[in-house]
Amino acid sequence: MPRRRREGFCGGKGKLWIEGFILLKLSERPSHGYDLAKFLGEIGLQSEGVGAMGGLYRILGEMESLGFLQSKWNVEDSGPAKKEYEITELGKEALYNYKGNFNNVKKLLELFEQEFKNFEIKNRKEE
Repeated sequence: MPRRRREGFCGGKGKLWIEGFILLKLSERPSHGYDLAKFLGEIGLQSEGVGAMGGLYRILGEMESLGFLQSKWNVEDSGPAKKEYEITELGKEALYNYKGNFNNVKKLLELFEQEFKNFEIKNRKEE
């Protein structure tokens, strides 16, 4: 039985953002850690380096222990064996939850943007 998730949305430096995007990417096709790191780097959620890769593998391991992912060693490609991750049915369910959370954040950002516009208009009139 998977462990229960901690509460909150943006825990640990956007970790849950990363998890949502990992699930989304793995919904397209199985991938190994370096492919996922490259994708996360391209969208601005992952920095490069050994420390970042270690953090990513910890997240992948936690997601696997929660039942969101499963992994297997790919020994068919040339070069050393690579651990390949794929999304599970439970991971697909979690992806829908991330979508709902992202929609909530989007609404908050839109509200902030509107309120900030009001702030700017008010401050221009006072000058």
